[in-house]
Amino acid sequence: MGPHASTTASSRSGGHLAAQDRHFVCLDGVRALAAGLVFVHHIGFLTGATFTTGVGKLLGRLDVGVPIFFAISGFLLFRRPAAAIFDDTPLPSWRTHYQRRFFRIYPTYWVVLACIAATIGIEARTRDLALHILLLQIYRGEAFLDGISQSWSLAVEISFYLVLPWLARLLQSLVRGYTTGAKAVSLLGVFVVLAGLSNAWRMFVYAGPLHDRAVFWLPGTIDYFAIGMGFAVIAVWADREQVGAEIAAMLGRRDLLWWAAAAAIALFVSYEIELEVGLDRATWHKELFRQFGYDAIAFCVLVPAVFGPPTVGIVRRLLQSKPLVALGAISYSFYLWHIAVIETWIRWRDLATPLGFLDWATTTLVSFTMFEVTVGSFIVTTLLATLTYYVIERPAQRLVARLTR
Repeated sequence: MGPHASTTASSRSGGHLAAQDRHFVCLDGVRALAAGLVFVHHIGFLTGATFTTGVGKLLGRLDVGVPIFFAISGFLLFRRPAAAIFDDTPLPSWRTHYQRRFFRIYPTYWVVLACIAATIGIEARTRDLALHILLLQIYRGEAFLDGISQSWSLAVEISFYLVLPWLARLLQSLVRGYTTGAKAVSLLGVFVVLAGLSNAWRMFVYAGPLHDRAVFWLPGTIDYFAIGMGFAVIAVWADREQVGAEIAAMLGRRDLLWWAAAAAIALFVSYEIELEVGLDRATWHKELFRQFGYDAIAFCVLVPAVFGPPTVGIVRRLLQSKPLVALGAISYSFYLWHIAVIETWIRWRDLATPLGFLDWATTTLVSFTMFEVTVGSFIVTTLLATLTYYVIERPAQRLVARLTR
């Protein structure tokens, strides 16, 4: 048994909780980081800084916060199935899984969507609005509605939630009877294959047979979830064999180095691949390089939050700081509100062009207008997210906890 993951020190037997039962204390901080990256990404887009400033190419790549969210989901949701696969015990109930995921996503999303529609309005055909309500918009219809355009990522999350119980059953049948080490290696190999197939799917979409929205379907995004699922396997393996513990300890040894690598990769992807900014797509091979870069960034960002002693290292101490933990707790509601707030702030202050953006020709990164839009939107989004978290999110979580006892 090896206590080599970034967790709270809690004891149930032998002073060390199994990986599937621990609270990983750095993950709220990573959620806050991911939410902050997406917020700044959309500030850059909606103010025009992405298109008119020297750091615009970097701002255009901060949507990597979404893959980080996906990797976190893969890690957290696959811990219990991974433990059951290693121990040849029954997998968690798929009914309970679906109930918990439904209450985690839909109640808060529906409330925010209704508030946006009632205040700033959502212009959409009935079919498109219905698809958004159900989080099916990436399959048909318009995937990017004003005010809630980021909800495409929730549609991806929902598809992962639906597939996960059955993927876990397939994996359990695949490695049943293997030794612990063979199970770990086999599962990690499967996730590498999934990542490869994900990029093959993107190549297929870029070749032209399908609409570009198909890159958002689960086959085109499973690589992000696979990163987190692989980490879950290593964390559970570390509780069962010394080899797994040594791998986990090695991964967690240099927290600052992992984040330095993530920053270096982000700069390379931003400035060396010659990607398009905004909603335009580059050539298929450049887009695949971007995908590999996002995989690597998500991997490097998540490592220190999952592996290594939680009280050691600059990165882990930062992730456990009170502001990041607080923002991480409300990150889902923050994510839902932020675009509507930015768009509303720009219009309310009469700063918008007819297209709804700032005047891109005069946008500068250091100006009172940029400061006002960024800080004002962040404060209002945080306040709304906090209210939504305590009024909707937490009651929904308590309700489903009672229903699934």
